[in-house]
Amino acid sequence: MNPQRQKNTDNGTFLPSNQQELTKSYIKACMDFGANQVLQGLLRQDPVVGPLVSAFLETLPSKKRKRGEGSSTDEENTHHLKAQRQITAIPEVMDLIKTEFEDLYAKVEKIRADMNAGYEAQSKALRDFRNDLASGFMFTAQRLGGHGATPVAPVVVAAATATATPSAATAETPCRRRRQYNKQPTNTTTSDDKEVIYRMNRNLITVPEIWREYIVGINGGPSLQLLEAEHGKAWRKDDPKEERYFIRRMTLIREIKRLVSQHEFSCEEAAVELEERRMQLHFSLDKLRRYLDSYS
Repeated sequence: MNPQRQKNTDNGTFLPSNQQELTKSYIKACMDFGANQVLQGLLRQDPVVGPLVSAFLETLPSKKRKRGEGSSTDEENTHHLKAQRQITAIPEVMDLIKTEFEDLYAKVEKIRADMNAGYEAQSKALRDFRNDLASGFMFTAQRLGGHGATPVAPVVVAAATATATPSAATAETPCRRRRQYNKQPTNTTTSDDKEVIYRMNRNLITVPEIWREYIVGINGGPSLQLLEAEHGKAWRKDDPKEERYFIRRMTLIREIKRLVSQHEFSCEEAAVELEERRMQLHFSLDKLRRYLDSYS
């Protein structure tokens, strides 16, 4: 009897002292007892260990040799090469996994950097918008508090007579005080009511500018919200183009108010958010307005 092996009389298998030989003997015993189907089922369930063990099974001889028969050198070399390939493949697979994780980490870092850059750009736009808004309030306050009744910028006011002097109540109305900067001639009517005419700025190209004109006015003009509150449609009723232009701009104003109510934004943040959406879609203001109208 081989001194390195001892006979196990319970199952008729040899228990080698060498670990590799023990593994081979165990797998052979499983196959001898009809456990091959169970073993293959277990291997199929494990996507990592299964292929490695299956390859190890392939390194075993296809049939048992009779005692005394010599082994084929070519067959042994073939089995040895197969096993060696599996051993060599393990570090290569680990390197591949490491490379994939490094690529994934780099992509995540790039996404995070892009998000930080976008946040910084949005914060800067919001700060600039707030500064412009504050400057607009200060400019309006200075204009309303430091001038007398001399003609106003784009607002045209027609009084009942050419020599009529504004009353104290009239001087307290912001949009009427703007008549002191009017560069257009004053129209005289026979009506006792005063007619206010204003032409909206056609040079605005961003949503925050649209919102600023609506809330506080822009470039010395009055607030559209104030005009609507004090005069209703009177300031635009005789100009169909101005009426149509106002209705289109109100689509953007309503969308800003909707964002404020749904997302708890401030009005300035909602205007910046809508502007960013417009830029992402590569829309002009008019195309953005048509886009919003199609979903309203």
